[in-house]
Formats: sequence, structure tokens, C-alpha cells
Amino acid sequence: MSDTGLFLLSFFSCGGLLLAGCLIFPKNRKTGVVLCTAGPSVLALFYIYMAVQAASPIDRGLAVFGAVFLLLIAACIPVFVSHDAQVKAKLEDLRQRIVKTNYIDSLQNYRQEVKSDTLDVIGRTLIGDSIAGPLGAIIGAASSEPKVTVWAEHETIFMVTYTDGTIKLDRVKNGSDMYRLYMEKLEID
Repeated sequence: MSDTGLFLLSFFSCGGLLLAGCLIFPKNRKTGVVLCTAGPSVLALFYIYMAVQAASPIDRGLAVFGAVFLLLIAACIPVFVSHDAQVKAKLEDLRQRIVKTNYIDSLQNYRQEVKSDTLDVIGRTLIGDSIAGPLGAIIGAASSEPKVTVWAEHETIFMVTYTDGTIKLDRVKNGSDMYRLYMEKLEID
């Protein structure tokens, strides 16, 4: 494989891994972080590989850049791991301080997102332009239908009683860590 082909492969691999990591991160933090760090690591390894293949000062500079980049990535991973450990410790502390929870109410919020499919708009514009010129392009673009996505978010309100006698109402998303903790401490009448 040529150097240009290898560069393009590593560049697009980096972009794909970064995109996948960003998309997965809200649902699964650990997997998202791994993918987001793997992407730049691929690019950094390419720079190091290129430096080994050629002996020019520019390539040596790229190798140093790649090595420093890998070290920075390696230094950032423990930060995310320690953050997860802090969250777990905070939940455990909260678990010890909660005496009981009571179910108050449950809510269902609907959200809607409307967006146009870019490829559909471009396709209709090109077809309209080829049939009727600029006016056809405008009509073709205007004729595209927006894509509507609707989803529901479920939330539950709990009354939380703490060991110090404090009582608090808390609204949490179903399935979250706090929701699971409150369900664990739920007092059934």
C-alpha cells in the first residue's frame, strides 16, 4: 500500500472512530471514550510509522508529534476512569444516607425534531435543475419532505427520606443511576 493510501486510511479511520465515539458517548461513556481516543491514536501511529520509513527532519517532527499525541491520550484515559470512580463513590455515599423513597408520580415528555434530509434536497434540486433549469431547482428543493422524529422521555418523581430526617422531592429519568438507586430504596405501602 502506498504512503498516500495509508495516510488516507488512517485519516478516515481516525474520523470514523471519533464520530462513532461521539455518537456512542451519551449512551455509554466508557465505549465512547475508548473510540474517541482510538481515532487519534491511529493517526499518531501513522505519523510514527512514516518517521521510521523516511529520515527527513519533517518526518522526524511528525514522529515526535505522534508520540506526544499518544502520551497525551494515555494521560487522559485515567481522568475518565477516575471520574467514573468518583460517580460510583458518590452514589454509594448517597445509598448509605437514604433511608427510603416513595413513588409520587411519573411523567412522559415528548420531544420532536424536524430536519431535512440533505441528500434528498440535493437530489431533488439536481433533478429539478436538469428538467426546468434554475426555477426547477428551486421547486425541486422546496418539494422535499422534512423528516420528523418523535421520542418520549420517561421521568419519575420520588420523595426521598434521608438519615438526618430531611425529605426531598426529586425528579429523575427512568433507567438512570439515580432512578435505580431510588427504586432499590423504594418503600412499598
